[in-house]
Amino acid sequence: MNSNSRKRLLRWGGLALIAGFLFLNAIAFHQSRGLIRFAAADKAPRRHGWKAALLGVELPRPVNKTDPSAIGLPFTTRTFQGAKGEKIEAWVLPTDTAPLGTVITFHGHAGSKESLMSVSATLHRWGWKVWMVDFYGSGGSSGQETSIGWFEADDVRAAFEEVQKDSSGQRVVLYGSSMGAAAVMRSVAVHELSPHGVILECPFDRLRTTVASRFKREGAPTFPMLDLILFWGGVQSGFNPYEHNPVNYAKRIRCPSLLMQGDRDLTISVEESLSIARALGKECHLRMFTSLGHEPLQAGNPKLWEEEVFEFLSHL
Repeated sequence: MNSNSRKRLLRWGGLALIAGFLFLNAIAFHQSRGLIRFAAADKAPRRHGWKAALLGVELPRPVNKTDPSAIGLPFTTRTFQGAKGEKIEAWVLPTDTAPLGTVITFHGHAGSKESLMSVSATLHRWGWKVWMVDFYGSGGSSGQETSIGWFEADDVRAAFEEVQKDSSGQRVVLYGSSMGAAAVMRSVAVHELSPHGVILECPFDRLRTTVASRFKREGAPTFPMLDLILFWGGVQSGFNPYEHNPVNYAKRIRCPSLLMQGDRDLTISVEESLSIARALGKECHLRMFTSLGHEPLQAGNPKLWEEEVFEFLSHL
C-alpha cells in the first residue's frame, strides 16, 4: 500500500470515527430528553423497540385521573410557586379534630400525587393532616419537565414552607416515593429543612446507578451510552448529574428516618438501600419488604407497611 492509499484510509477511518461519535451523541441526546421532558399527556408511551432505542423514550405527561373525593375524602386545592418558578398544586386533606401533625407526600418519576392516594388516605385515617404535592411538570402543577429529583427539591422546600405557615409548631413529616424520596433527601440536606421525620420509599443512591439499572433491565451495555446520556441530560436540565447522589445527602439528614425497600427491586438494589441506611446513621430504621420490587409497598404488603409507618409516626 503506497503512502497516498494509507492517507486515504486514515482519512476515511477518521471520518468514520467522527460520524460514529456524532451518531452516538445524537442518540444519547434524544434518550436523555425523553427521560426529562414529557410528551403530550394523551400521547401513547414509547418505552421499548427500535424507535425508543434510536429516538429516545417518550413518556406522556403525568395527569391526575381522580381526586380524594372519589374515595369520600374532603380536600382543598392549594397552589404556590416551586422549582423554576412553576406553579405547584397540592391537595390538602384536613382533619375533623386537631391533627397529630402534617405529612407531605411526594410522588415518583413519571407519576403524580394521585399515585399516593391510598398512602395519604391511610395517614389521614390515623389523624394526620396530609398535603399531596404534584412536582413541577406533573399532574396539576405547571411545566413539562422533570429533573429526577434535583430541582424537585425546590418543590419540597416550597411545600414545607407553605405547611409551616399553616401549621406553625406542629410536627411535619416528609414522605417520598422513589424520585420523591431523592427529592426529599436533597431538599433536607441542601435547603437545611428541619422536618420531624422523613419516610423514604425506594430511593436510589446515585443517579448514575439508577440509570445503569435501566440499561441492565434492557440488556444493553452501559459503555459508552450511560455517561453520554447523563452528560446530555445534565446539559438539557441544567445540573451536574454526577452530583445528584442521595447517599451523600443522607449524611446531612439528622432527623428520624424510615427507609423502606423491596428486596427484589430491579431498579434500586438492596446494596443501595444499605448504603443509604448507613449514611443516615443511627436515626434510620431500614425495613426490607420480602418478594417485592420497585412498586408501591403499601399495595404489595399493606399489613407490614402499616405496622412500620404507624410505629415510626407514633414514636416521633
